[in-house]
Amino acid sequence: MPFGTWGEPREILDHLLEGVQVVDREWRYVYLNPAAARQGRSTAEALLGRTMPECYPGIENTPLFEKMAACVASGRADRMLNAFEFPDGSTGWFELRMTPVPIGLMIMSIDVTDQRRIDARKQQSSRLEALGRMAGGVAHDFNNLLTAILAHVDFAELAGSSAELGGELQAVRSAALRAASLTQQLLTFARARPLTSERVDLADAVGEVSPSCAAPSAG
Repeated sequence: MPFGTWGEPREILDHLLEGVQVVDREWRYVYLNPAAARQGRSTAEALLGRTMPECYPGIENTPLFEKMAACVASGRADRMLNAFEFPDGSTGWFELRMTPVPIGLMIMSIDVTDQRRIDARKQQSSRLEALGRMAGGVAHDFNNLLTAILAHVDFAELAGSSAELGGELQAVRSAALRAASLTQQLLTFARARPLTSERVDLADAVGEVSPSCAAPSAG
């Protein structure tokens, strides 16, 4: 039965929210419902009677066209997620189901572009969250090393260094403080929680940064 004389079945297809298009074996459009025309950013009048390569130059070199040709040749239905580049350079994503029919091929399509954008934003957010956690962990560890460096500088100054060595120690202190400032920026980026206070053994802590100052062991 010609596609123009379907009657009620055609009316049903015309009102589907899912895109439906039929092409013959020469890839000429013989039917499009309004949803398919909107998805292609065109009209049925502009596409019917013309081939897909005429309407969308270059489509014959795409994985989509290869998949359609294989579907027609094998006589087996297939499906794919297709990224379609429009003439203006923008990209739309469509879930396609391709079914061979006597005249050629029927393609049913669902526009999932918005969902793809939402998924991409979620993935980006997850990556940033993971990067933030990593940055926070590195910043905390580096902050501990800087604390030890500054403690050694303090001990060296208390030991009575020469004037020349005192200048070097000040340079070390200045560099360590600048590095500490960077770690705070990392922590801000990571949105790390403030460090919580906890009781520590002062003698043990001093011993870790300066073994010579550790409390003597009993016996």
